[in-house]
Amino acid sequence: MLLGGWSVCARCEEDSYAAQGRVYEGVNNDNDNVLVLGATNIPWTLDSAIRRRFEKRIYIPLPEAQARVHMFKLHLGTTPNSLTEADFRELGNRTQGYSGADICIVVRDALMAPIRKVQSATHFKKVGVGDCNSCTAEHQYASDARLVEQTV
Repeated sequence: MLLGGWSVCARCEEDSYAAQGRVYEGVNNDNDNVLVLGATNIPWTLDSAIRRRFEKRIYIPLPEAQARVHMFKLHLGTTPNSLTEADFRELGNRTQGYSGADICIVVRDALMAPIRKVQSATHFKKVGVGDCNSCTAEHQYASDARLVEQTV
C-alpha cells in the first residue's frame, strides 16, 4: 500500500487526529505481508507520531540535471515545440533544486501561458498554421520557470 499526499498527516492541529486515523484504518496485526510505504517531499511537516510508526526512512535526493531534462521531455510529451537538446540541458541546469512535481508545474504553466494571454485579448484575427511559432528557449514564457517556487 503506497500512501502519498502526506499533508493529511501534518503536525497536530484541529481534526488531524481523525485524518491520521483514516490513514491506518484497516491495517492491523492480522495482516500478513502488508507493506505500508509513505512518500513525501516535506517530511518536516509530518506529525512525530506518524514518523515513529515507520521503522525505516529512505532519503531520495532531488533529481539531478540529466533527470530533470528527461522530466521536461516527458511532461512536454508530443506537444509541438522547437526546443533543442541544448535548450533542454539549459532547462535542466536552471531548475536546480526542483522536484519532479515542480517541473510538472513549470511545464503545465508554460503550456497554459498562451491560453491565459488569449483570455485577456479584446480583438481576434484569423491565422493559419504558418502564422504560428513554436515555443523556443528565448520565448517570453520560457523564462517564467522562475515564477514557480520550489516546493522542497
